[in-house]
Amino acid sequence: MLKANDTARKDIVLMTVNEMHVNLKCEYLENPLGVQNKKPRFSWTLNNGEAAGLQTKYRILVSDAAQNSGAAAGNVWDSGIVESSKSSGIEFRGRCLESAKRYYWHVYIWLDNRKEPIISQEAWFETGLYHNEDWQGSWIQSPNPQWGISPLFRKSFLLEGGIKDARAYISGIGYYELYINGKRVGDKQLEPGWTDYRKRVLYSTYDITDYLKAGENVVGIQLGEGWYGLKHPTFIKYIGKMPEWNGIPKLICDIRIQQEDGQLKSITSQGGTEGGWLCCDGPIRENSIYDGEIYDARKEKPGWNMPGYNEDKNEWLPAICAAAPGGKLVSQMMPPIMESRRIKPVYAAYAGESVVFDLGLNIAGWVEIKVKGHRGGRVELLYGETLYPDGRVNQGNLRGAKARDIYILKGEGTETYKPRFTYHGFRYVQVNLEPGVLMEGLNGVCVHTNVNKTGHFECSSEIMNRVYQALIQTERNNLHSVPTDCPQRDERLAWLNDMTVRFEEALFNFDMLLFYEKWLDDIADAQDQTTGSIPDTAPYFYGGQPAAHISSVYILLPWYLYLYYGDQQALEKHYKGMKQYVQFLASQTKDGLIKKDYFGDWAPPMTESILGWGENALPANIPAQIITTGYLYYDCIIMDKAAQLLGYPEDSKYFNEIADMTKAAINTEFLDPEKGYYRPNSQGSNAFPLFLDIVPEQIRHKVVENLVDNIADVWNYHTSTGNQATKYLFEVLDKEKLNDIGYKLATQVTYPSIGYMLENGATTIWERWEYGDGPNMNSHDHPMHGAFTVWFYKAIGGIRIENGLTDSIVTIRPNLISGLSFARSVCETPKGRIESQWEVMKDGLVFNINVPWNTLSELFIPSTHATYELIINGVSLISTDGAQGSMENVIIKEAGKDRIVLVLRPGSYNIKLCPV
Repeated sequence: MLKANDTARKDIVLMTVNEMHVNLKCEYLENPLGVQNKKPRFSWTLNNGEAAGLQTKYRILVSDAAQNSGAAAGNVWDSGIVESSKSSGIEFRGRCLESAKRYYWHVYIWLDNRKEPIISQEAWFETGLYHNEDWQGSWIQSPNPQWGISPLFRKSFLLEGGIKDARAYISGIGYYELYINGKRVGDKQLEPGWTDYRKRVLYSTYDITDYLKAGENVVGIQLGEGWYGLKHPTFIKYIGKMPEWNGIPKLICDIRIQQEDGQLKSITSQGGTEGGWLCCDGPIRENSIYDGEIYDARKEKPGWNMPGYNEDKNEWLPAICAAAPGGKLVSQMMPPIMESRRIKPVYAAYAGESVVFDLGLNIAGWVEIKVKGHRGGRVELLYGETLYPDGRVNQGNLRGAKARDIYILKGEGTETYKPRFTYHGFRYVQVNLEPGVLMEGLNGVCVHTNVNKTGHFECSSEIMNRVYQALIQTERNNLHSVPTDCPQRDERLAWLNDMTVRFEEALFNFDMLLFYEKWLDDIADAQDQTTGSIPDTAPYFYGGQPAAHISSVYILLPWYLYLYYGDQQALEKHYKGMKQYVQFLASQTKDGLIKKDYFGDWAPPMTESILGWGENALPANIPAQIITTGYLYYDCIIMDKAAQLLGYPEDSKYFNEIADMTKAAINTEFLDPEKGYYRPNSQGSNAFPLFLDIVPEQIRHKVVENLVDNIADVWNYHTSTGNQATKYLFEVLDKEKLNDIGYKLATQVTYPSIGYMLENGATTIWERWEYGDGPNMNSHDHPMHGAFTVWFYKAIGGIRIENGLTDSIVTIRPNLISGLSFARSVCETPKGRIESQWEVMKDGLVFNINVPWNTLSELFIPSTHATYELIINGVSLISTDGAQGSMENVIIKEAGKDRIVLVLRPGSYNIKLCPV
């Protein structure tokens, strides 16, 4: 391996001829601030047009100064020349990084189709504050806290001369907004993300250089209750007390300024008169995640966050020191919650004295209104997913959540309002206006964690496209720093049992790595360190503790992050906790079975439920032990793979022993080998064992036959499954080459189906297969039943993940579905875009395939004719008359009557299969 300075002069020469724009990321972000990871991960891609080659070697140089070459190049880390095709998730392995410091890096890339390396441009990353001791500020709070009233904080300070650079490190819990000299810093909403504040508190880093000026400057901060300050009857209803992490809103702020003359200045949060931080009650008189916000514009403090403001000493009192919440301050690396889209109402109508607006789409967020009227005039906004017959908003399914915002006018012309520290799940808004108040405008605002959309699916079936779009909207609505179950009622929790199946469709559709890594830390924080058990929800609010035994997402998710991103850091970090959880589950077995579980295959059609229990969502058509014990088996299979990957052979042996025990127990207890089904011969009871591959091979065909008979004859091509088994039903149909049946299930528009929901006015997926609007389980915005849509990508598009999407060879095996004439699946990976598109034409089949940089794709093309010609990018490559051509970047692996198998190098391919 080369040393840091061995090639310094050669570097300078190479850079003049070979420097090329490379897409560089650190921690999967471009030039990130506040990096918390002490082993940050580097990734890079080239566009196909720039280089269709495969990487053979790389070399990363990290420096503490802005320079690509010279003596200091790689003085923090020089990886040396590493022979590897890996181009994402490469861990830093240099000297210890310092807090609050910028580092510069670039990479050399060797390809198999060129001699000299490509040398990237320079990128950078800045570290955050690694330790609580690195913070110079202290926690402060209002001297007169009153629940619901949002306090304002201001700090004035002087700067002399120019500002070279400035950073603000800040956390305010529950929520905060930061202002400097009257300008809002950034556009993040509902910041920071929710955690167990006793374990972790998230902070953000802002570049505030351009906000500052010579002379007087003012920092303004407004706090909201958020989850930290939430006080609601729901707590008493479900857990009998307030959560232990509940507290009075508080903030900590650390501003570091480097002036052009070299001076360093710090502005930090400090309590008492000497700290200089003043606090006053603001115009938000009540704020609650569940209940909404009351805003009294008459109590605004114009200019409170700007220089030159004269504080009323009777109102503005010194902030006081606050007790720290207890958790470690950790940089928030996941994408922030943001406003993503504004929606105009599609309809408005009077309902009595009120006006009801229909956005035409179920969203999570709020509305922005424009009103005019007299001082003290009042506007009430009621949010809901459904309407009463008389046209009023129905809030019955919101249970204890009031879901309302109130705005009190100041009487100064047209006034604009939107809430700050709450959010709602809704399609309809009922506006109640006092006499003399006029509504001039209303728009819906979609608000959610701003994960990039990386997947896309479309096909020739209108109903499948509608199902897909409903799933995307439902998933987005339920990403609010944690993966919530619903965005509207007095819940909005990250239920692990839902996520056990739901997480994978999100991985195909969105860039979820940083979001899921944060949530895995939430689960780890909630894990019982003595028993290894985990709770039903994380951060833990309510639900079982220990969790229902189907909550296997803590085992599955780290493994699937490895498959999708090629990154094993989450596996390494959580392996110990994952192992502890499997050991806990194993301790709950008797005769190899986990015999107690509450949820099972939760929320099947009502006719398949145990009525009168669990809000009529407990399944009657599949024993819970099949699901729970089956998940223990699944967990062990995954943990065996993880143990082998990470080098724990004794653990691998242990997991295989548990897997063998549970497999035998399930088959002994539930399998009828003569009749060929798992009791009671329902879709779920047969599909899950088939998915797990625990069915004895000699009777597998019988179990498949019974499954198909149940689908076709008993349920007339409808699903009878709940939130777990539906996904596995489609996985089995794909594995058994029965995707035409999957298509019939996916395109149903009669009950029970998602198509039925859509035909009955839904724009997002319901919690139950039935329509409901009462106070029970009647969410109209619940992603769990949409988990099966991963089948769209895997089966129809053929994008397979068995070996990982960032593996050197990615499998694309599309299936031609009877009833579909066209399908397109796109998946953006850390290496680039994988695309699989096929279309049935009059003169044959057309495939459009994109293979990302540094990847080979094994493409399986189904042949529909005994004689054919294969044309790729206009070149005839294969003909069944015996002629066979050749083409750069394409290897013919198989050319038979039933299928053609090609190996494709990076690039875009138009492939035509024409009958001859």
